[in-house]
Amino acid sequence: DAAPALAAALRDREWAVRRQAAVALGQIGPPARAAEADLRRCRRDPQALVRKAAGEALARIVGSKAAGPR
Repeated sequence: DAAPALAAALRDREWAVRRQAAVALGQIGPPARAAEADLRRCRRDPQALVRKAAGEALARIVGSKAAGPR
């Protein structure tokens, strides 16, 4: 299961790594639910592309309405 390693990558110093981890978690979908808190934190990331990817991942993992506001 790659989800734990990807969740850890959401805390990487490089924004591109955080963005790609969020994209990958979104592709995993509901089985990556354990990363929900980390993805919610990424919705406040300084980099807009990370925020966008985290929001999209949350929508795929928990559903669009459950993803909620930043």
